[in-house]
Amino acid sequence: MRTCTKCGLEKPYSQFGKTDRVKSGVRSRCKPCESKRGSERYRRIKDKMLKHNAEYRKQNHERRLEIERRSRLKNKEKNRPAKNARQSVRNRKLNSEEYVILPRELDKIYNSPCLVCGSIENQSLDHVIPLSRGGRHSVGNIITLCLSCNVSKHARTLTEWKLSKRKIGVD
Repeated sequence: MRTCTKCGLEKPYSQFGKTDRVKSGVRSRCKPCESKRGSERYRRIKDKMLKHNAEYRKQNHERRLEIERRSRLKNKEKNRPAKNARQSVRNRKLNSEEYVILPRELDKIYNSPCLVCGSIENQSLDHVIPLSRGGRHSVGNIITLCLSCNVSKHARTLTEWKLSKRKIGVD
């Protein structure tokens, strides 16, 4: 048994984290008190931390891309079943309901700029309501996004995606 220096309660050693800074090898605060301390610290410096992380992402963009590429190559076989499952769901959806998108409609969509950033390069089609979430492959559900915006959006709606970008400090 050990007494927590923060809450003053006597608890078993399993309730304390390990450390090699002290002779006993056990921290002086219990895990719940340490967790609370970490949460309070995060609340205090949240804005500073988000800003720092956004700057780091901008400065190390190429390095991060390379790390992600290596990780994908390394874990290719591990991720393949999940990728195949997602693709088969998408293919079933597309094949079950056929919608005709006329060439002139496709031209109109591809000639419009990215809805988010305004870029006119690397255009790609995106579904407003993703196919994986019940959206349809029809003209009313298709918008134009540049490739980088489309890839970062994943299977989220535009609103969810913009909120997630705002949370991590990108937007």
